[in-house]
Amino acid sequence: MTAVLLDIGGVILPEDELYARLFQSTKAALRNAGVHVSDEEFDDAVRKCIASFVPGLREALIWHFTKPDMGKFAAVVSAAKWDEGPRDPRPGIRELLEEFSASCTLALAANASGAIRSVLAEHDLLRYFKSVEVSGDLPFAKPDPRFFEHILRNCGVGPEEAIMIGDRLDNDIIPAKLLGMKTILYKTGPYAILEPRTPDEIPDAAVTSVDDLRAALLKFLAA
Repeated sequence: MTAVLLDIGGVILPEDELYARLFQSTKAALRNAGVHVSDEEFDDAVRKCIASFVPGLREALIWHFTKPDMGKFAAVVSAAKWDEGPRDPRPGIRELLEEFSASCTLALAANASGAIRSVLAEHDLLRYFKSVEVSGDLPFAKPDPRFFEHILRNCGVGPEEAIMIGDRLDNDIIPAKLLGMKTILYKTGPYAILEPRTPDEIPDAAVTSVDDLRAALLKFLAA
């Protein structure tokens, strides 16, 4: 293994507060549109949408509560904002990036706008990565296999030489495994409830902390 691809949201930058703001904004937009939903109903819808592997969580949630009214759906989608706000790196991730950048090629592998690079640069993390393109720079995004193939070409490696680290089974682990990459699932945030539907979707390792991630990487790189 010579290359390590990392998702940004959920792995490098925690997303708990981000999702909390998204959900609050969505509930407020629903209320303003005359759709009153209890916290319990909303949380249940979040779990159901994620468990069904929906590609767009926000749109799926809004449609769940506004269908079949397309006008109301469009109005709520427009009003429910994903306010990213300030984001700090996950504790310990800087030390991990510094350690493994000395022996591996590190690459970003995220669905994000190019503006995310400025966030990483502010925290002096961008310098650890050879490939810094994200989906906003490309005509395709995860889980499209072409996204991963493009990043691998940037790194000059084949999939059998690379490890993908992500927090989503659907967007990160499944497509990377299909290409022949090793995979590490960082179980965090609302998508941690996702379960493999077949043995082919089981990640090669699952972790819940930076220490566990470091141990998993050392194991793969030593193999």
